Amino acid sequence: MTDWPANEFENMSLEPVVGESLVPRATDVGQRVLLIVRVELQVMS
Repeated sequence: MTDWPANEFENMSLEPVVGESLVPRATDVGQRVLLIVRVELQVMS
C-alpha cells in the first residue's frame, strides 16, 4: 500500500475550495483513484 491517498487529501484540503470547482475536482480525483486501483490490480494478478 502506497501513501498516495494521504498526500492527495492533504493537497485537496490545502487548496481553497470553490463550489463550481468542487465537482470537477472530485471527478478528477475519482478517475485518478480508479486508475491507480486498476494498475495495482494488474500488478497483483
